[in-house]
Amino acid sequence: MDRVKRLGKYDESETSAIESRIQQTLEKIELWKHEAEAHEINKSKLIGLDSSSLLNTIELEAEEIMSELHMLYLKGNIRARFVISSFFKNLLVITKQPPRVLEYSEDYSATVRLLLSERFLNIYLRNRSKLILRAFCVSDNIGNSGENLTKLSSISAISVGEFNPELTSSSQLSLISHIPINISPRMIRGKRKVNEEVRPKNTSDSFRIYFSFYLGFNGGVDSFESITSSFPLKIGKWKKVKKNVQSIWTTPMEDIIWRNAMGNLESTAPIPNFIPFNQVNEAIRSKFNDFTGRNLTEKDMEVIQRKFFSPQLINQIKSDQSTLISFSQFMKPILVTENEFKTMSLTYWGWFHSLAIFISTHLHFEEKGSFQQVSFWKDGLILGYMSTTEAAEELKESEQGTFLLRFSNSLPNALTLDWKEPEGVYSYRGTSDELKHRNLVDRIMDIKRWKFFYPNIEKESLILKFTTNLEIPQISPGSEGTGKRGYVTASLKSHLFMDL
Repeated sequence: MDRVKRLGKYDESETSAIESRIQQTLEKIELWKHEAEAHEINKSKLIGLDSSSLLNTIELEAEEIMSELHMLYLKGNIRARFVISSFFKNLLVITKQPPRVLEYSEDYSATVRLLLSERFLNIYLRNRSKLILRAFCVSDNIGNSGENLTKLSSISAISVGEFNPELTSSSQLSLISHIPINISPRMIRGKRKVNEEVRPKNTSDSFRIYFSFYLGFNGGVDSFESITSSFPLKIGKWKKVKKNVQSIWTTPMEDIIWRNAMGNLESTAPIPNFIPFNQVNEAIRSKFNDFTGRNLTEKDMEVIQRKFFSPQLINQIKSDQSTLISFSQFMKPILVTENEFKTMSLTYWGWFHSLAIFISTHLHFEEKGSFQQVSFWKDGLILGYMSTTEAAEELKESEQGTFLLRFSNSLPNALTLDWKEPEGVYSYRGTSDELKHRNLVDRIMDIKRWKFFYPNIEKESLILKFTTNLEIPQISPGSEGTGKRGYVTASLKSHLFMDL
């Protein structure tokens, strides 16, 4: 009792009205989670619910409640401390779940939202530290057993992210974390004895990814945790297997994409031969976004679809996105010729996979003076897929020297640069092999006639934030001229050796 007196008073009368409001707010959070789970299962829009609008309303209510509790907390009401701890624990929500089936050592992501704004944390808590979110891989048996999750401290986080303000309505900045997820077998099967109860025993177990965030009160004297978990997941190493019905060999990632599209978590379970096309596309786009940080547009998706599917099927898909696609159609390969010496066989997913690798290898750079990654693709400098005619139309009214970047229509691992000259529009294509010898930043800076990024941005203002390694281009002299398909070829005029 003496200890309670020293710390402050335990007065329930001051918090009772607030606690009834907390209950109503928690019910709204549970309603949102229920509708989000229904959306995940049925692959449909949230039922009768504007997801973002509801979360914005909940956030405003949570801030009002937390500000009142904080005032009581500062007055020394111990009950307020317990109520803050209980309420704050529920203020993390996952707005983008990780896929339900994961492959070891592959890149995925999740989006987590804190239902308190940066403005609130700065004003009421005078928070100036980074808002760090941690992710943990925990056996579903532990998560459902009702045991407390203090054992999270016994294992290392599989990933760390940071909350940053993002606009969620016309006037509301909310704290969002796009946290990367990449799980290795070692993370699942820790050798330390203390981990054995928490980590999944084998790949037949289901598990969840728990997200944890700590917030300091009263100058760090008190620290409160908010925690939330993903839907149940499966993880493992899928081998190249032969499907009995279709007699088709699948790669591990194609198998996972198909299973994520159908929502089947078991690697040994039989899979249906047909799945709605919109579910396949959603699984592919989710993986592509995880890999590159930005999604393709519907127009871009249609350009790729036309390479693999018949016009009749494309028309069906355009009129009804729930049109069924067979596993055979999903796995049907096409031949793509890069040059006279190199031909690739690609499936529908294979095209996206090759494009994603090309983006991460040749379009991501390190920003000057920092360790931050900048990307031609993520920063919106690549316009996606368009034809030569469409590119010429875009540049029609542009100033001489204006250029735009787009993906090659004929290759997944190539980029086309179109630029305006007085006599017309010219095109240069850089393949993966060519960009290995001299990267895109250096090539753009090399050519003085390329002056403005479309529509009219001086290239130096954008390009100079990229860093590059000094490389000597490996191009044979005398190769200037026009290539087979009308592209202007790169040519080496001279080597300049500088003592840097």
